[in-house]
Amino acid sequence: MVRKKIILPDKIFHKLWDHACDIDSFDEFYALITAPSSQSYINMQKYNISTNQLYDILKSIHSAAHYSLRSMINDYGFTKASFSHRFCVPIRTVENWCNQTNKCPSYTRLLFLNALDYSILPKGICFESSISVTKNTEKPLADEAEFTISATTQEILKEGSLLDKQENDLSHFSLRDWEQTHSNSGNSDILAKTDYLSDILNRRSRQLGDNC
Repeated sequence: MVRKKIILPDKIFHKLWDHACDIDSFDEFYALITAPSSQSYINMQKYNISTNQLYDILKSIHSAAHYSLRSMINDYGFTKASFSHRFCVPIRTVENWCNQTNKCPSYTRLLFLNALDYSILPKGICFESSISVTKNTEKPLADEAEFTISATTQEILKEGSLLDKQENDLSHFSLRDWEQTHSNSGNSDILAKTDYLSDILNRRSRQLGDNC
């Protein structure tokens, strides 16, 4: 039986993250979120999150919120210099953060954790935004599998002299040809009908190494 993932809304995570960063003690953080009398109480039951799951979520977020930059650098095998190069942060800034001369902003550490694929939420719990991204990327483009052109489009291209009269495909039609065609106002009649071909040509250029 496949268990459904629990979705944590991003706005709720934002509140939990801010509170977790402000409170050193996990017990105090847990009480702040779960006590009905608390001003920061969040009713997680309406998100189908059980008491045990809530404990795991809060524990995981609190641990991530207090994961120091020095520990992050050491645990992931960086040096201060290599971490500086990896994230384009000035080396002096990294040193000041590690020495606690200056404090690394919590949102900056969160960005580092996400970039390093650190598991901020426990297994089975996912961010609302990650579900949206997955749905948007799962649907392939209609012409993603092959660079096929419909018969109607072939006729349009032929009428506009975009294809050689002896050819029935885009094998000799480069991205440069497409750009030059767009720069010619005389071709405006067919451009609106074939505008989507720019995406096809871009992908074909990357795949076949179009040296135009």
